[in-house]
Amino acid sequence: MDNQFNLKNIPVLDIYLNPDNPRHDPLNDQSEIIAALLKDEKVKNLARDIVKMGGTSPLELTGVVKEENGHYVVVEGNRRICALTLLNNPTKCPTGEKPYFEKLVKSAKFIPNTILCQVFDEHNDAKPWIDRRHNGEQDGVGVKSWDATQKARAQENPRDAIAYTLIKHATESGIWKQNGGRGKKILTTATRYFGNPKFRQSFGIVSGPREKDVRINVEKDGFDKALNKFFTDIITANSNVDSRQNVSSIEEYVDQFLGGKNALKRTKKIYSILSGAESTSGTGGKGSAGGKNSRSPDTRKKIFPSSVKLTITNPILKRIYDEVRLIDPSKFTIASVMILRCFLENVFEYYIDEVMGQTPFGVGKKHKNIIMIIDEINPNRAQLNKEEGNAFNALKIMSSQKDHLLSPKRLGFYAHGGSYPDPIQIKREWDNISAIILYLLKEIETTK
Repeated sequence: MDNQFNLKNIPVLDIYLNPDNPRHDPLNDQSEIIAALLKDEKVKNLARDIVKMGGTSPLELTGVVKEENGHYVVVEGNRRICALTLLNNPTKCPTGEKPYFEKLVKSAKFIPNTILCQVFDEHNDAKPWIDRRHNGEQDGVGVKSWDATQKARAQENPRDAIAYTLIKHATESGIWKQNGGRGKKILTTATRYFGNPKFRQSFGIVSGPREKDVRINVEKDGFDKALNKFFTDIITANSNVDSRQNVSSIEEYVDQFLGGKNALKRTKKIYSILSGAESTSGTGGKGSAGGKNSRSPDTRKKIFPSSVKLTITNPILKRIYDEVRLIDPSKFTIASVMILRCFLENVFEYYIDEVMGQTPFGVGKKHKNIIMIIDEINPNRAQLNKEEGNAFNALKIMSSQKDHLLSPKRLGFYAHGGSYPDPIQIKREWDNISAIILYLLKEIETTK
């Protein structure tokens, strides 16, 4: 295997899918191969992820063989090439699939039209590497998957979580413009400074040092101005704000910057930088400032807490959401549970249609839509944060219980007077699944 590495950037549309791909029966026609991969290998999900991430994984190479006729044929990465092919040319889609890829293309900021490939002379040259990639652990020679504990460790928030969240917030919201190629310096320095408890406290940060969901208990305008100054100081020459500063230097800087009369004004609300949601200060959660507990969520008048503020562009979904938001379950109990179920069913259907690109089940089989979504998210559930993961588990329980408060069967009992729902339980059931529903809505909005 001397001189085995031959890397080349190849135009996506110059690459042919492998007719002998083990993922399907032997097929000679490229359109048949595309149809088979779309049907059974979740290529649409992969295409959506490529659009979301702005490209394919830099940790994976595509393998091709240059045949005698000059064609490049994939030997490793057929799903990847299929997805990229349809993103570059949706006209190659089978009947009915074209609108999904056209929508992805329209929403994409960038779609790669070339891909870095390892070019093999012969199919047999690629086989040993393909075997190592796809035939299991092979006593450590192949790919060894993480066990449950290792996966849990990987999902722990990294030490740069606060800095990453705040840099993204500042740049995306227009608070601060990142000039020049200093992104690494900014992240490294911000990570060091926000790792200091006094520095976080001066900024009003009450979430934990490694939580991505940064929460503050100071006025947001003042926080944003302070954030702008801090990031500007990092990139300003001779400011002495860099990752080499020790603890005393960091604390001296923040005392001059946000001490005394310059201190940020505290509020009675906790504001989430990630979601924009507000909650009562002092709930005693992880990383919170402490204090007395807020009142029980059971006592709120509406199904949704006041902190739930959604941007919904779909007119039908928006109308239903507005009704759920206004209704008081203690006064209109049956109507509350009906309209909440209507809202959830529409969220599920729009997610399946617009995000998954599939057809949702209709009347009499709507419960299967939840199962479709669970099957879709479950393989990648590591991408969910802790709250979303807990809500996802609650959604799975809901899907398996025919007598659940929000199940179609139970709604039938309510409609015919067979039983009567508990107003408090309605709010509790929403709280149990709210994080995953908000996740679905966010995904729906990002596909538009």
